[in-house]
Amino acid sequence: MASHSSNSRYSTIGHALKEMKKVPLVEYKPQQPFNRRRVFKFDVNGAPGIRLSDAKEQNYDGLWRKDEELFKTDLFGNSEKVSIRVGWPGYRPFTEEIRSKNSTKERKPHSVAKSAHEIAKSIQKMTDDFSTRQCDKEHAEWAVGPGCIELRHLYLAEIWQVSKNSFEPVIYYYKCDV
Repeated sequence: MASHSSNSRYSTIGHALKEMKKVPLVEYKPQQPFNRRRVFKFDVNGAPGIRLSDAKEQNYDGLWRKDEELFKTDLFGNSEKVSIRVGWPGYRPFTEEIRSKNSTKERKPHSVAKSAHEIAKSIQKMTDDFSTRQCDKEHAEWAVGPGCIELRHLYLAEIWQVSKNSFEPVIYYYKCDV
């Protein structure tokens, strides 16, 4: 992957890669057969992933290809919304529709940056909801909420198309003090 230089304090995680854990999300199984495919790999300052708390706050410093369109019409047709599906370990599956296009007359697909923002807001809703529920004991290390895993600990590394209008993130966890 190309190297990108920027003096960003956001999402710079290269030093921490060995300490990051991929969240073992349960894959979504569509009703109709579908060949899963990676749509985008997020990269900030040459390191994989964008911190979801940064994306939620629209801090995109160093985000590679941030102005490119992400949810292009050739991926899923002309739908205004797509479903984000997350099978977080220890909880029931989470699904939320997010806007995939802007509200202008042209209805252009959201950029990589705007899509990361919408996905981050969705994951924040999920963690807020799950923080009020009990995580099953088998997956206690993946409990979310205050004192456990929070949005600031999560990095969006990739987005995969898992059915015609459904997308699934690949998320990494890094416990930090920031």
